[in-house]
Amino acid sequence: MNLRELRKILELYNPWWRDPRWHQRDTLLRDFFNSVLKQEPRLYYHLRRRIAEPGAYGIITIRGPRRVGKTTLIKLIIKYLIEEKKVDPLSIFYISLDYEGISDVRLVKLLETIAVSSNNEKYVFLDEASMYPGWAQALKNLYDMGLIESGRMKIIAAGSHSMDLAEAASKLRGRQGNLAGLFNLGGNLVHVPLRFSEVVEALRAEINTFLSALKLRKPGIRFEILKELARGNIHSLLYKIYEEYFQLLQTVFEDYLLHGGYPKAIDEYYKNEYIGKKFCRDLADYHVKHYVRSELDAKY
Repeated sequence: MNLRELRKILELYNPWWRDPRWHQRDTLLRDFFNSVLKQEPRLYYHLRRRIAEPGAYGIITIRGPRRVGKTTLIKLIIKYLIEEKKVDPLSIFYISLDYEGISDVRLVKLLETIAVSSNNEKYVFLDEASMYPGWAQALKNLYDMGLIESGRMKIIAAGSHSMDLAEAASKLRGRQGNLAGLFNLGGNLVHVPLRFSEVVEALRAEINTFLSALKLRKPGIRFEILKELARGNIHSLLYKIYEEYFQLLQTVFEDYLLHGGYPKAIDEYYKNEYIGKKFCRDLADYHVKHYVRSELDAKY
């Protein structure tokens, strides 16, 4: 495979190669910016802080349940790299491994083609990695051939199958490069639904302002509050939060028990006052499929 053939296969999934305004037409990013949240997950800030580190190459894995926003996270990072870090769009490759168009292409050959395509640093996003049998072995082979370092490659592999990603992390141990060392958990990251605190801060501007004004996001202050609780004392700041916002927090928490912190479910719940059957069915079907794949009894 040569670079021209590769780009022809992947061009529909990589609109930034030809369209500077791709993000305005991307369905996932439009949904994100039109949602009631409009709040990037904390993992986004963790990734953008280190992903563009010059000279750091290797493999990052991201695992998390379906509909938690992994693909949206990838698109946000791509937008950040192009707009803020001025990365050449042609050096960013998004590959959805459930795409039938690459079913007859060996992943290691595809990655080899990218590695030798230019002298630039390259960002390769492998989405739905769990849907491609042997993807971790392909990355291991690429590393052992020295192509990740010599090809100046930063590879981010995301998937929903927790057991598959955990097994892959074991298989890739010692072969994830110096890029992985810049991140928590050795570069094997977990993307979970939004925490209650993240939902509150995103939905309630007054609480967000309150937390900022009292500097309650500083680890030192938060740790001091926790130490006081461990001693059996309730910190005065907790009393202040209770007096100001208890009723509001209780209402938001009851809602949280329904939508579970899934961005799509949050958006549907607050816009329509219910969570659509399609979302619930999609989530259930996905879990059943992975139970079957893992040779577990799907009836559970």
